Amino acid sequence: MMRKFKLRLSVGTQVGFWIFLAPVAMLGVFWLDAPFWAQAACAFYFGALGALVLTRRVVKPLENLADLARQLEDGHRAQRAAEPPNDDELRDLARAFNAMAEANETAFERLEEQNRALAEVNRLKDEFLSTVSHELRTPLTSIRGAVGIIADGVAGEVGPKQQKFLEIARNNTDRLTRLINDLLDLSKMEAGNMTFQLAPVSV
Repeated sequence: MMRKFKLRLSVGTQVGFWIFLAPVAMLGVFWLDAPFWAQAACAFYFGALGALVLTRRVVKPLENLADLARQLEDGHRAQRAAEPPNDDELRDLARAFNAMAEANETAFERLEEQNRALAEVNRLKDEFLSTVSHELRTPLTSIRGAVGIIADGVAGEVGPKQQKFLEIARNNTDRLTRLINDLLDLSKMEAGNMTFQLAPVSV
């Protein structure tokens, strides 16, 4: 196989050229006969060219993927990587990244939906506790007052047997009152409206 070479003869201005044909095998002879600085220049040129190609085809896409990963971490869940058409490995990597981003977005949306459902359940629970506690405490207070009046003999004389039953009723109303107060305190604590009084205690 032959190659065509052009050789300049003048300094500064081209006044003519030679065209000659040489076999490819002669390139090795030219390389061996070339000065060291020429060999070094050629090696540097081709090395720089290879580094440029490597940067454009490999390093730059990897840097883009790293930047997209940081954006996903910051909450930009819609980011997707472009798939290089001429590189199978980088295209597979971009597809894997996009699949991960899709799974991350799906999981985040599902988590948001669950959080909304939990918030609604918590709201209904607080509303139930508040309503039930107030609705129970008012009639329970009236019942306790009536039991106390009867037990104290205000409404008439009470025998020992009746007094025993009235005492049981009074104790049970007191227990229910404490339970309702605990429910109200729990509701206040969850709402952040609970006030505490600090006092020294003996140990």
